[in-house]
Amino acid sequence: SYTNYLFDKGLDKILKKVGEEATEVVIAAKNPNPEEVKYELSDFLYHAMVLMAEKGIKKRELRETYNISPTIINRLNNNTNVAVDTIMYLCEILDCQPSDIMEYIPPENNI
Repeated sequence: SYTNYLFDKGLDKILKKVGEEATEVVIAAKNPNPEEVKYELSDFLYHAMVLMAEKGIKKRELRETYNISPTIINRLNNNTNVAVDTIMYLCEILDCQPSDIMEYIPPENNI
């Protein structure tokens, strides 16, 4: 499966995918179609959950250790909007710098 592929490739590949998906969320948010934003957020949140698993972080631990509300955890699970400051806070928890996980990839149709 794709998830196993990411785990097999390791942390660097997972971080790269989290960064790519985060950039795609930003690009989609600049476009008028909210469905595109939902789709890209779903991809981002999936890869963030893979990163959590790779780092051995459980959702319960986020709630208890880092005082993240169940509402935020539910938003992550349900692919709903999460504030940028929440994403940055998660990067802090996962010991990542934004530059470690973000890469700008221009959209193909914007040339």
